[in-house]
Amino acid sequence: MATFKGTDGVVSNAGTNFGELVDFTLNITAQFATDTAAGDSWVTRKLVRKDFTATINCHYDPSDTSQAAAVEGASAAYVFYPEGGEGSGLEQFTGNALVSGVSTSTPLDGIVPYTISLVNEDNTGLVRGVDS
Repeated sequence: MATFKGTDGVVSNAGTNFGELVDFTLNITAQFATDTAAGDSWVTRKLVRKDFTATINCHYDPSDTSQAAAVEGASAAYVFYPEGGEGSGLEQFTGNALVSGVSTSTPLDGIVPYTISLVNEDNTGLVRGVDS
């Protein structure tokens, strides 16, 4: 089984990679409706819809164009590369997302973080594929 280092992950916003990326979390969920009827021995379900959310954690860098563009309410095409940077044959997740929030803090003994929260924007959802 192949394994990958988290330090190789990459996220791009409208074609520009986030600099100072620390990590990202991508959550893909499915919503189901129960269609169990009288006489069924087991609960049965049907897929109703899917959704995704994501969190991108960076070191705060106001000169990073991807961070600067990720303001609350902004819309963009995001690409998540869990296996590493862009390259032929690497898995990627692509989707249009809205920035639902941003946060930062000023730790006394650390690097200033910048967190970007995303939600699915449209009916295209998140597409899982391979970079060509």
